Amino acid sequence: MSARYAFGLAALLACAHVQAAPASEGGVAALFERLGLDALGENIARDMVVLIPPFHDQDEATRQCAAGPLKGLVLGHMRDMFVSTLGPDGAEHLAAWDAFLQTSAGARIGDLVTANMRAGAILPLPDDMTAGDAAEAEMFMRSDAFRAFVLGFDQRRDFSPKRVQAAVDELEHKCGLVVPSKMLS
Repeated sequence: MSARYAFGLAALLACAHVQAAPASEGGVAALFERLGLDALGENIARDMVVLIPPFHDQDEATRQCAAGPLKGLVLGHMRDMFVSTLGPDGAEHLAAWDAFLQTSAGARIGDLVTANMRAGAILPLPDDMTAGDAAEAEMFMRSDAFRAFVLGFDQRRDFSPKRVQAAVDELEHKCGLVVPSKMLS
């Protein structure tokens, strides 16, 4: 049985029980964690603490406290964008990602995405990938699940007012910072 056939069968079986449904925020959060995308949210939150005036003027302990609510705001926003981008078949796309990441090729690609996040660059496929794994990875990169997920990186939207208000409330209650919501919008 070829690797391509085995992967296709595994993806089909993994998706067989998934009916057309949007991705859940929890499902997107799990994929983010597996791919190391949470680190991107942490980096953005850290940059916000350094660059936005109400935060960079604070002492280090207050800035560290503020990083938590800002990280929640950024990661929640990122998850919202990807739930939207994955569309009405998002649950199926997440199931395909899960099935792929459980293969040897998928595990290598998952590690590569994490390395990309750490490096801040797009690294090439590892030289030591087998021809079968490389072919399987390339096949997955042509899938609807892959394309739908990658589109999430192209989204440009404002933070949702609900998420901004939650961050503002947490900043005040947890860190003692009163920040106008328009500063985070």
